Amino acid sequence: MIIGALVVVNALGDVVDPRTGAIIAGTRDPRGGWLNSAHAIKTGNAQNILARTHTTLGVVATNAALTKEQANLVALMAHDGFARAISPAHTLYDGDVIFVLSVGDKSSNVNAIGHTASEVIAEAIVRAVGAG
Repeated sequence: MIIGALVVVNALGDVVDPRTGAIIAGTRDPRGGWLNSAHAIKTGNAQNILARTHTTLGVVATNAALTKEQANLVALMAHDGFARAISPAHTLYDGDVIFVLSVGDKSSNVNAIGHTASEVIAEAIVRAVGAG
């Protein structure tokens, strides 16, 4: 079975390495390094947040046969990939979305596809900021 993902990242939150939690992209701190957006939001120090200008868009494609309902469940589970690689994820200033495409006829386990989709979404986010 094949499960792949593509993303475009302009998140309000920082992109973090899912394995280490280290910030690898985000808002620059004027004193150097990364600001740590989650901490700035919690402490009320977030400045210049432009409402409704941030988003992460994702597409998961698989050769598994999925019904419309199963594709919706996979998309829901794939959003865990945003939380693995963006901190904070899904803020009120983000317009995050994931689409799921089923282009095959392989038998499927929706739980396995959804979990794997979350992993490949997180990896695609990390790769997207590295490609910039």
